[in-house]
Amino acid sequence: MELRLRTADGVLSTRVGKTATPPGHVDEVLDAMKAARGWNLDKQPVHVIDREADSVGHYRDWHGRGHRFVVRADSNRLVQWHDRERKLADVVA
Repeated sequence: MELRLRTADGVLSTRVGKTATPPGHVDEVLDAMKAARGWNLDKQPVHVIDREADSVGHYRDWHGRGHRFVVRADSNRLVQWHDRERKLADVVA
């Protein structure tokens, strides 16, 4: 498992050998997902993502690479639905 903490001095990580600091929170996720594949777990991990990484483009990329994840997303997100911009919560309803 891995834990990262972003501080004023950089990112502290439990991963050995990690030195680069990604430009933003959401950009750190794929790197951790790739590293998890080397943990030799019996089951595929499910990554828990906070709403700071609320990015549909990233969701599509992670899914396309076969990663499993759960995101605590913002229900006020605006999406295109039937040629109109609507709140995601309204589309779900």
